[in-house]
Amino acid sequence: MIPMIYGTLTIVGGVMGYIKAGSIASLIAGGASGALILLFAMLYAQQKPMGKIGLMTMSTLLLGWFGLKFSQTGAIMPAGMMVGLSALTLASLFFANSKKPSVTG
Repeated sequence: MIPMIYGTLTIVGGVMGYIKAGSIASLIAGGASGALILLFAMLYAQQKPMGKIGLMTMSTLLLGWFGLKFSQTGAIMPAGMMVGLSALTLASLFFANSKKPSVTG
């Protein structure tokens, strides 16, 4: 669920960057990144290893990029939001598989 929201908001952010600032780079980067996140989210939902690997890779890359932007500008939108969504996605992927199976006997 979180990766689908993440991908959708990434695409919306790219569109908003284009609408507000006329940034074609935002449109292309947001659209491509969001589409990849949605693709990996579907693979992850199907329990395919490439889905988790792709989501972790995209989340890490976007966390680094927007983390740098946030540290430079302090702007909540879009940098702060993307840092939060990237970190939340990474945490959800990490903790989704960290549960130990219960032993009954």
